[in-house]
Amino acid sequence: WAVAKNVPSNTTLANSFKAVTYTGNQSTNSITGVGFKPDLIWLKERSGTDRHVLIDSLRGEDSQISSDSNAAETTYASNFDSFDTDGFTLGDATETNGNGETYVGWCWKAGNTWQSNLDGTIASTVNVNTANGFSVVHWYGTQAAGATVGHGLGAVPEMIIVKRLDYAEDWVVYHSSLGNTKTLNLNTTDAEVTDAAFNNTTPTSSVFTLSNCASGSCINSNSGNYIAYCWTPKSGYSKFGSYSGNNTGQTITTGFQPDFLMLKKTNTSSEWWIMDSVRGTTNNLEANTTDAENTGISGAPTFVSTGFNFSGSTFNETGTDWIYMAFKMN
Repeated sequence: WAVAKNVPSNTTLANSFKAVTYTGNQSTNSITGVGFKPDLIWLKERSGTDRHVLIDSLRGEDSQISSDSNAAETTYASNFDSFDTDGFTLGDATETNGNGETYVGWCWKAGNTWQSNLDGTIASTVNVNTANGFSVVHWYGTQAAGATVGHGLGAVPEMIIVKRLDYAEDWVVYHSSLGNTKTLNLNTTDAEVTDAAFNNTTPTSSVFTLSNCASGSCINSNSGNYIAYCWTPKSGYSKFGSYSGNNTGQTITTGFQPDFLMLKKTNTSSEWWIMDSVRGTTNNLEANTTDAENTGISGAPTFVSTGFNFSGSTFNETGTDWIYMAFKMN
């Protein structure tokens, strides 16, 4: 019996992220212009209140999860038909392709394939691109304290978003700016909590560590079915950081002009705000709600060549702490 060590099959940074907008037709609808075959697609209706739909190539096109809900994975073939070389094709479901409704799709490229990963004490399956710092990771929990899961990035992930697939449990978010003892929930407005989900252990270049679920969020339930989206920063393309509000003007430096930005307060409750250059930063969606797009947001950040800046208190109130994830369409 021979087992090969996993080797990432796609190591290209170019064409790694794209935001696209489209109008639904409630029939077969091919969305092109992405520029690559995506491995994670995050869809949201802008004009109405249908749920967020996240599909990845590791779980397959019929399996969906929603950032606004703690619900288990659902199988719904009408939502999504295929991952294509220049985008994706939708079925006739109204939540992703309602006739005349408007939508946005945020697309990330991984390795366009999967490999087994034996770096951790728990075997995982990964779809990874080491050049752009993104991997999709699947595993089954053991409830063993200190169990580790290989992520395949070859660098330390600074943001990990985890969802249990077979049971209704909150999304769990690790962010390097919070440290290894605190987490957030993607599907709620809650502030950061002290939480041992990651066993109070900082991820390494090969694995992240799980607790035995004795306290806090559980991402290692015995035989639990989990998916994680992991990112490590890449110069000129992605950044995961934090800032404190000052109620006036400030520029947050990413080293590039972002095209996608997600913001969340950490020391008090707030939405998970999502903005992008395609829709315009004054048009925001919330990852944790099904709300239609908020338009004309006063004081929204402006994307500039070195990052993003604020001219007032919106997303920048004195006494508030924030985390962010930012990407450039490259």
